[in-house]
Amino acid sequence: MENYFIAKKQITPEVNMDFTKGIISIKGRAILEDSVDFFEPIFLKFKEYLVNPNCLTTIELKFDYFNSTSFKLLVDLLFLAKKASSSNQYT
Repeated sequence: MENYFIAKKQITPEVNMDFTKGIISIKGRAILEDSVDFFEPIFLKFKEYLVNPNCLTTIELKFDYFNSTSFKLLVDLLFLAKKASSSNQYT
C-alpha cells in the first residue's frame, strides 16, 4: 500500500501515513472551514490500511489548535482504530 502525505499549511495539519511502518501522524493546526473534505481521504486511506494492517499501528496526534469539527473527526478516527483493534475489522 502506498503511503499518504499532506504538507502542513497555515490552517491544515501535516498528515503522514507511513503504512509500511504502521505510523499515522497528524500534526499542526486544523482550523478548516470544511474539515470533512480534508479528512475524507484520510479516512479512506486508513480504512484501506485496516484491511491488512501491521501488527502494531501507532497514531500520533500533535496539535497547536483544532476547531470543533476537526476534533469530532479526530475522535471518529480514533474510534475507528479502536473498533478495528478490538474486532480486527473496521466495518
